[in-house]
Amino acid sequence: MTLMNREVWLPFLFTAALSGICMVTHVVTAGSGAWVPAFLCFLPMSFLFSGFAQSRSHQRIAALEGQLAERAR
Repeated sequence: MTLMNREVWLPFLFTAALSGICMVTHVVTAGSGAWVPAFLCFLPMSFLFSGFAQSRSHQRIAALEGQLAERAR
């Protein structure tokens, strides 16, 4: 798996792990709500990871378009 593939799948893996942890906590503690703070506090990290991956993809695309424009001259 290349770095680009890992970077794209990291938000999914993080969210899946977070959801699994919260689901197990919800089942084990019999609906006490102990999972809610962890879920709500760490969920923004998924969006942050997604934003980083998208930003780097846009930077890479811009660099490739710049190289293509230079070759076309």
